[in-house]
Order: sequence, then structure tokens, then C-alpha cells
Amino acid sequence: YKGKELGDMLRECDIYISASRYDSCPMHILEGISCGLPILYLDHSGGVKDICEIGDKIGESFTSLEECIEKIQTIKTNYQTYYNNIVKNIDRYNSNQCYSNFAKLFLSLK
Repeated sequence: YKGKELGDMLRECDIYISASRYDSCPMHILEGISCGLPILYLDHSGGVKDICEIGDKIGESFTSLEECIEKIQTIKTNYQTYYNNIVKNIDRYNSNQCYSNFAKLFLSLK
């Protein structure tokens, strides 16, 4: 899937689950968020954790299968809060803005 077809498919889902590790720029997470999906993600270093822990809570992390199952229930119970936080802060998850901010940060390091 790609483009509109991917977006249409994602919007049929309730939660976006990622077990990505060490992914520095996880576009799949931004695609899930752009479709209004709360994120359930592996608590590991990398961009997924960084993106999901900016400001208001948009999902939950997990470290084991048992915890993953528990966190699905947590998201189900608090679904509207996660969704509202995504909608309220959707500009934070714009990939063009992410790239621009990264470039500015990178250039400021010289």
C-alpha cells in the first residue's frame, strides 16, 4: 500500500502497533499518527519513543507481550484522550516540519 490507499487502510484500524527498534526516523509512526491512531510502541531507544513522548500522551509503550496486551486495554479505555491529543498537536507530527527542525538543529551544531 502507498499514498491514499495506505491512509484509507490505516483509518480502518483502531491502534497502530510498532515493535521497531533503533529506528531513527520512523515514518510509519508519523503515518499512523496522521491517521489519528494512538500508538502502542516497543519501549526501546530510537525515534519512535522520541516522537511518542513529545508533550501530550498519544499512546503507550510496552516491553513484553504481556505488557503489550495490558496496554491495548489502557488505550481502549482512554482512546478519546489519545485521539484528542493527536488532533490537538497534529502539527508536531508533520514530516516536513520534522525534517526542517532536524536540519536547523544539525546546522546549528557547526
